[in-house]
Formats: sequence, structure tokens, C-alpha cells
Amino acid sequence: MQTSETQWVEHAQLVLKGLEDAETACKEHAREISDLKNEVGNLKTIVKVVSAVLVPLILEAIRSYFVIHGGG
Repeated sequence: MQTSETQWVEHAQLVLKGLEDAETACKEHAREISDLKNEVGNLKTIVKVVSAVLVPLILEAIRSYFVIHGGG
């Protein structure tokens, strides 16, 4: 059974369409990954800021508690 040139062309077009669809999907996933990296970076910044503010406050509260209550 011989495959006609038209069938080869149709097959090649289907393969090309599949590759184009895969490329589009990869680009979309790359954008999503980039967005997630940005969100992780933002969360890291938030954690650093909260830690820089809350940790000293908590330590000061503990120190004040022991000063007031005479612990130690």
C-alpha cells in the first residue's frame, strides 16, 4: 500500500500542528512558573519583614515579663 503525497502532506501538517500546540502549552507553563517564582519571592520578603518585626517584639515581651514578675 503506497501513501500518496497528499497523505504525507496531511500527516506533516498534523505533526506540525501538534508541535505548535505543545510549544504554546510550554510557553503558558513557563509563564505560570515565572508567576509562581515571583509569588515565592514575595512570600520570602514578607517572612523576612515579619520576622524582623515580630521576633524582637516577642523577645522584648518575654524580657519585660521576667522583669515585671522577677523571674530569672
